[in-house]
Amino acid sequence: MKTKRIVFCYVITVGVLIGAGCSSISPRRGHELESSVPKLTTAIVAEVCDTDSGCKLSEDQLVENAMKGNPEFKRTFHDLKIKVKHNNEEVVVLICTPDGKYALIEDASWTLGVDRKWYLSKTLPPAEFTIDFVQEEKKKP
Repeated sequence: MKTKRIVFCYVITVGVLIGAGCSSISPRRGHELESSVPKLTTAIVAEVCDTDSGCKLSEDQLVENAMKGNPEFKRTFHDLKIKVKHNNEEVVVLICTPDGKYALIEDASWTLGVDRKWYLSKTLPPAEFTIDFVQEEKKKP
């Protein structure tokens, strides 16, 4: 009886640890993403602003077009969900876990570097944008 209880507790513990690992990334992977996200954001901005149909493209099409021909982007972001919102001039990019449920990094095109490093949090927040164009425009000089 005692052995069954120990095995049961072990199985539960392993399940919880595996589940927790699935919704986060290693700090090393986070830093790799952090250095590539501003470049991806810039590439997405170019798709929104520099093409006639940029404003009409879906979120997935903007990301796909920005990643075309760039092996670094394909290698770095191949397994992650990328969300985009834009106001025809500026872009906010949200890098999410592979299942698209949790936010890892959020980057606004009008700032230097990444703005939110969610991957460093103890618990990852839901994959929702936290940067708003209206609020951020008030902060611009």
